[in-house]
Amino acid sequence: MYDAVTDSRVCYPSFPKPYCPSNYDNRYYGGMTYYKAFILSRNIPAVRVAQSVGIANVAETAHSMGIKTHIPNNLSIALGAADVKIIDMAVAYSTIANGGYRVEPTAVERITDSSGAIIYQRKPNLGEKVLDDDVIAKIVPAMEGVVNGGTGRMSRIDRPSAGKTGTTSEFRDAWFCGFVPK
Repeated sequence: MYDAVTDSRVCYPSFPKPYCPSNYDNRYYGGMTYYKAFILSRNIPAVRVAQSVGIANVAETAHSMGIKTHIPNNLSIALGAADVKIIDMAVAYSTIANGGYRVEPTAVERITDSSGAIIYQRKPNLGEKVLDDDVIAKIVPAMEGVVNGGTGRMSRIDRPSAGKTGTTSEFRDAWFCGFVPK
């Protein structure tokens, strides 16, 4: 998390033309920690990380966290270039909030009759452990940093929270996805 990554212009060989990602503000800050790059939502460091760990590993991790959408085999996925359903994002973020346990969403938790007697109660399910504790110990503080002093500071509420922002090209769309304890 506190290792260095470079935020500078970069191009990768690609067909039919090289892939040259840019930051949303077209500025480059040079060397910084992964943590700082994450909380400031710097695109170039995200692409560099995806390239270094491998796109297949990025896609595999996303799928293990609950993303069911096909993830293309290119570096732009580091910047969100896959059409992911909101429910998949909710499952993926809840996996982080649940300490690395993925739980499939359910529409009905309980059904009661008119007197309040429970007719159906969903059984609690811890889920499948898909992220190691050391990953959670690094990602949650970074996501808290996004809210407390990064690109998500406008999402702050009166209790602890964590999340990540995203912006599409030319600022057409902006989003925040996050969670609170419990």
